[in-house]
Amino acid sequence: MVRSRFVFKDSCLAFLFAVLAFFVVSMAFSIFIAQLAKYLGKSTQEMLELPWVSILSSVLSELTFVLTFLIYTKTCKKSPISDSTLSKKTTWQVSLIVALFSIVVLLCSMNFTGMFNALFALFAKPNSSSINLPLDIFPQFLLGVVVLALLPAVCEELLFRGLILSGFLKKFKPVLAVVLNAILFALIHLSIYSTIHQLILGLVLGMIFVMTGSVFYTMLFHFVNNFFVVLFSCLFKDNFPLQITTWGAWQVAVTIAVFFVGVGLTIVFYYILKKARHQYKLQEQNDGNDFELKEEENNQSFSNNDKTNALLLVVGAAVCLIIWITNSLGG
Repeated sequence: MVRSRFVFKDSCLAFLFAVLAFFVVSMAFSIFIAQLAKYLGKSTQEMLELPWVSILSSVLSELTFVLTFLIYTKTCKKSPISDSTLSKKTTWQVSLIVALFSIVVLLCSMNFTGMFNALFALFAKPNSSSINLPLDIFPQFLLGVVVLALLPAVCEELLFRGLILSGFLKKFKPVLAVVLNAILFALIHLSIYSTIHQLILGLVLGMIFVMTGSVFYTMLFHFVNNFFVVLFSCLFKDNFPLQITTWGAWQVAVTIAVFFVGVGLTIVFYYILKKARHQYKLQEQNDGNDFELKEEENNQSFSNNDKTNALLLVVGAAVCLIIWITNSLGG
């Protein structure tokens, strides 16, 4: 169960602030790059294709998320450690299961997301969200791990699971809270090519957070998932042996079949976590901590304040959606 003092209001405000901060930082960065391109006698597009520019852009995005989280928690006098559930006790057994399952999800969903991206490529802008790093060079590989795996795992999980999902769980049933959180998580990545992957990732991460009550496990899952994306890019480049690159009826059938194998394994994983949580509760009871085991009831009725907070959430989502459409489909 999730132990946190964050409520629905916190979720709505934090998401709105994150979107607005992200928009302001992105605009400032775009102006800076445009002025730098003018000074160097290059086009803005040429500057954006430079590896250091895309790396800096990615780092700024992640820092925006974590700074939103830290500033919000400090302003509201919440604990960034305990209220995000980062301080909750963890076990190496569950950690190992989560890490292994992260690889399973990646392998089972990789071609599924690729299939949709091939479809999106027919009408959307070309995919320009990747960082052009020579990952086969060890220092650049380490940089890729930090920028593409470690930073997103820490920064995004603290905000989206540790704060936003925590608050949603106080207002909605777990399934609805997880789905809503996953949609917002996918939207804020602002690219149609990452939407399906981030939606799947958000749903699984939400399930892990609900079942374990710890953002540490979602950080671990997120890091391992992204780490192996970087590793595969380093080892195989564009020739990963399990990745489908041409799409016909047979390839689509195999892709969907493998995806549903992943769904089946996810159900198995859910029951493993459920059993582990039950054993943890029994241990807590044996330790005399029965009070901590009382389930918190979520208040599903909407007050006038809740309606105002929901409106703020809709505003944040609308701004995010407009940027997503512009980045993905605009001219």
